[in-house]
Amino acid sequence: MGNMGIYSSRKFYQLTGQTALGAADTLRPIGVLDEDDTIAINAIPTFTESVTFTLAGTENINIANSTLEGGTKGVYIEMEAGNVAIACRQGALHVELGRSTTMTASDGNPDVAVKITNSDWQDGGAGYARVRGMDIKAQNDGDNGNSTVWINTIYATAECATGMANSGNMSVAEFNMKNNGTITGTNIGIIIQDESQGATTSNTFGLQIKTANYNLTREAAIDISSTNGSWTTGIAAASGNMTNLFSTFITNGPAVATADASGDVEGSIKILVAGTAKYLHYWPNPAS
Repeated sequence: MGNMGIYSSRKFYQLTGQTALGAADTLRPIGVLDEDDTIAINAIPTFTESVTFTLAGTENINIANSTLEGGTKGVYIEMEAGNVAIACRQGALHVELGRSTTMTASDGNPDVAVKITNSDWQDGGAGYARVRGMDIKAQNDGDNGNSTVWINTIYATAECATGMANSGNMSVAEFNMKNNGTITGTNIGIIIQDESQGATTSNTFGLQIKTANYNLTREAAIDISSTNGSWTTGIAAASGNMTNLFSTFITNGPAVATADASGDVEGSIKILVAGTAKYLHYWPNPAS
């Protein structure tokens, strides 16, 4: 690298050492120490070898830019997976947070590996401002028409490891809705929008809940509850076109004790009302 000046407003540094990072390159302070720990780098060096930066105590790295607009990228990481047989499973950006220090008290907050915040601080622009915390896309986009085995945008796991214990709840994802102001539109927790335009050779589900190959009993696939307040309707089919409001792939329902007047009741659907079993009979046709 040679000698490149790296400076701040009150303390100057000089980069000394090798042109490559095989040996120790150092930042040598010039002038008065401990007056300003902010280093402004006007020229970003190109690293040709692995680099490790160690931060001590409450030190941090702050990258700031106040002029992002349009297609401008703030921090841009571009990598290419090049192995023909091994996938880049550790990610182009890998963040790992661990704890070895035993906690003796708690402020009520968890250890967080990645935190993203996008805030709209403007005073006006109510008819124009739009805020999105994260925008993620996974796609097969090759020019030669190659196909993929499967595509998955987000893969998340919450695990209580074998032999370990967790005294509270465990959830893969938690979505909090906070309408503390005024929303003119609809307040929605999760939106699943199918924008498919191509041919589908299999079933299409907006939401699928399934179990792994372990012989465990789960209490419910969907649990609707309310600590305070209430829901007017548990499940609402508000709009759209559908052939069936409800469909089950279960071959046989619970046994029916008595038949109807036509003697053609085929089965029933068991529901629990305040913990008591009730049965909804069904027939082979609507004329029964």
